[in-house]
Amino acid sequence: MGNATGKTTTVTLLNGAGPKEQASFLAGADLSVLVPCYNEASTLEAILRKVRSALPLAELIVVDDGSTDGSLTIAQSIMAELDINVYSQANAGKGAAVRTALQQASRKWIIIQDADLEYEPADIVPMLQTLQDDPQREVVYGSRYWEGGRG
Repeated sequence: MGNATGKTTTVTLLNGAGPKEQASFLAGADLSVLVPCYNEASTLEAILRKVRSALPLAELIVVDDGSTDGSLTIAQSIMAELDINVYSQANAGKGAAVRTALQQASRKWIIIQDADLEYEPADIVPMLQTLQDDPQREVVYGSRYWEGGRG
């Protein structure tokens, strides 16, 4: 699997679960993806399609934070096709949009995906692999700058 840096990531299935359960987990079955959005009309559809492609079973929650560029309309136009939950609120900042999304999230694990294509959604899968490899973990952090591997 390629990531934003062009490197290939190999995902192995571990931890005693059956292949179907492992594949389901890595497809985002236990994951809520929160997408706060403010004036991201130029990138919103592309990022949502990338998230859905990388994580076909994840719960996707978009919170439009009072956009004035048509972002909300874009999200609403593809919500049925991509199985996205879309919410809107008056502009109150990214933190407020994240809090609104958190109130709607229903899965065990949560990740915030910015709507501007800065982060590659496919990079979430190795983070899920880390959780699957060690069920005692309570949190996994990612960094686009760290190339030291997993830890």
